Amino acid sequence: MGFGAGAAETIAPITIADVFFLHERGTVMALYTSFLAVGASLGIIISGLITIQHQWRVIYQVATPLVGFVLLLAFFTFPETAYTRETPSDTKSGSTSPRLASTDEADPTARDTERATAEKTSDTATTTSDAERSSNPLPEKKTYAQNLRIFNGTLTNESFLKLVVRPLALICLPPVLWAALVQAVTIGFLVAISSNIDVAFHTTYGFESWQVGLCFVAAIVGSIIGIPAGGHLGDIIADWFTRRNGGVRDPEMRLPTMLPSLITMPLSLILYGVGIEYKLHWMCPTIGLGLRESLFPPNQPPPSANNKPQ
Repeated sequence: MGFGAGAAETIAPITIADVFFLHERGTVMALYTSFLAVGASLGIIISGLITIQHQWRVIYQVATPLVGFVLLLAFFTFPETAYTRETPSDTKSGSTSPRLASTDEADPTARDTERATAEKTSDTATTTSDAERSSNPLPEKKTYAQNLRIFNGTLTNESFLKLVVRPLALICLPPVLWAALVQAVTIGFLVAISSNIDVAFHTTYGFESWQVGLCFVAAIVGSIIGIPAGGHLGDIIADWFTRRNGGVRDPEMRLPTMLPSLITMPLSLILYGVGIEYKLHWMCPTIGLGLRESLFPPNQPPPSANNKPQ
């Protein structure tokens, strides 16, 4: 399950890194994470309502065609996002100094001289880049039928063995290990709550399955709140730190966004566990369920080769 189904969890972050700019990825990652939680919560609500008049097997009978539809949708609407450029790198074009606008107190004469030098360098790089493009024209755009191919050529020259072993070696790096543990713990608690909530609410409050399912409306509301709180806010804070750092983006600049989650995550689990243990009002664990989704620790998008905001 881990090596097979777990690989699907990497598709969305990698696609986001391919398609969106560095300063947009926090918001998009929050959208992806929130939609994932909303989909799971909505499925639980619908499953609970199905059990009112039908057996539990009907849940799988409804889910099977939906999964098949999503499979077809992914095949026909999800092209390969990785792109291998055939032309030389054009990183020199438009590569002005990232610290040009960061020194508001700089001498005006020196600033004008630096700007003129940067513009001259940019013009020279643009001319060189145009000459390179003329000698190395871009390949023709693929048709829709060509994008449906399962195999789209070789995207790397590295051996397959190296690609398999590399993730196992990367997990030894502290930043990668820390990010993996944060994701594993938060998702683990979500799975743990979803697995025992029916038994817990039925034993404590006498809820039927459909009533337990309706409690996940709180999770949907919390997930919607988490979109700006966990994603867009992270982009704003990271952009602010980037400007202070002279235009260079570091992954650690997203860490301050996780500070509210250090409070809300344990608080949500306490509300859920203590509320059920001491048979408090059913709204107590339900609020904990929604709070669990509202400030989910924001996922860190995969780092870009160019850490400057684009």
